[in-house]
Amino acid sequence: MKTILYLFLFLLFSSTRSIAQKPSDLEEKNRQTIQTLTLQKKSTDFAYICFQNTDKTWGYDILRLQKVFIHQPTMPAITGVKGFGSKESASKIAELTIKKLEANPNEFPTITTEELERLKIVY
Repeated sequence: MKTILYLFLFLLFSSTRSIAQKPSDLEEKNRQTIQTLTLQKKSTDFAYICFQNTDKTWGYDILRLQKVFIHQPTMPAITGVKGFGSKESASKIAELTIKKLEANPNEFPTITTEELERLKIVY
């Protein structure tokens, strides 16, 4: 009976340890992905990720020190709620936002309709 109890405890401990390791593996993979994005953008503090909304439009997240700093699912500066028409458009505004953040770290960046027009983003 004692042997069965020890075997049960051993199996319980082993399975708990295995389950506990899986989230850390996922976190490590996410951290590596974000670090790669940061290096691609040549910024020590900021990076961005574009994502597709459920209505097939695009948005972006600005990451600061590998954490979401700005979540922007819609186009800024326009009336109404509308995402970007393409991933490229979302990327252009995300890059502009990062430039503004790096130039003035104490100010929250704003995007104007003139900037959207200058970058040839249809709204």
